[in-house]
Amino acid sequence: RTGWALALAEARVHLDAGNHGAALSSVRVATDGGAPVAEAEATTARAHAVAGRLEDARAHAEAAILADPSHREAHVLLARVLCGLGRHEDAARAGRRALGMRWFDADVHVVVATALAAQGLVSEAAKELSVALDQEPGHPGALRRLAALQARQLGDIDAARATMRRAARNARPPGADGPATGS
Repeated sequence: RTGWALALAEARVHLDAGNHGAALSSVRVATDGGAPVAEAEATTARAHAVAGRLEDARAHAEAAILADPSHREAHVLLARVLCGLGRHEDAARAGRRALGMRWFDADVHVVVATALAAQGLVSEAAKELSVALDQEPGHPGALRRLAALQARQLGDIDAARATMRRAARNARPPGADGPATGS
């Protein structure tokens, strides 16, 4: 067990450093060492997302979910990737499916909101952001998405500026929002 777990941990370190090629090599070592399929597929999906290969990321996220329907990371990544691919209806569905599993995840609410806003469903997008901010008031991704919604779709520049100031106070380090968030 230790061999594949260490290889997957190494893959995640490579991903955090932006080295998707080395990450994929580590995942292959983990797979050869008996890593659970869902873990290997989810990590492979993340590597493809980091590399900008969103169609490959989608396929691997779906394979991870097929192997383990309760795999949280795979559901979240699938919603993000679908949003990044411009498949907003699918992204909203995937995000809502993950949230329907009784996971609270502000990041998923942001992805769902992004997908809904892209479809022009401003009111529904605002509701998703409200849920995210009720649970995690300083969530920077939710605040940035809300500011974009206020400025671009509601035309309320003053509200958008105030929201961006709030987001700046709550900023996360680069990459903390994960790949292909669309926020």
